[in-house]
Formats: sequence, C-alpha cells, structure tokens
Amino acid sequence: MNRAPHTIIGILISLGIGLLFGAERERRKSKCTERAAAGIRTFALASLAGSLSLLIGGPILLTL
Repeated sequence: MNRAPHTIIGILISLGIGLLFGAERERRKSKCTERAAAGIRTFALASLAGSLSLLIGGPILLTL
C-alpha cells in the first residue's frame, strides 16, 4: 500500500493551515503599532515541524 500521496497531502495541508494562521497574524500586526514576534514564516515553519515530527516519531510522540 502506497502512503506517499497521503503523506504529501497531509504535509501540504499542515503548511496551508500554518500559512493561514500566519497571514491572519500579519494582517492583525499591520493594524497596531506594537511589534509582534510571529508571522507567516514562523507559523509555516512551526506547522511543518509539527507534521514532520509526527511522521518521523509516529504516535509515540503523542503519548509522551
């Protein structure tokens, strides 16, 4: 059974969700004068890191 397409789709969905959160954060940052720490790149990288760590570590990471 080939799981590669499902894996790639899952990673792309994770990246898309991270980009959406980051875009919303950037939109809110532009309205205020305070400097915010996270944006599009940070949320995209965090979501990719989460999905890749789940793929590499598997369900064991969820139980820790």
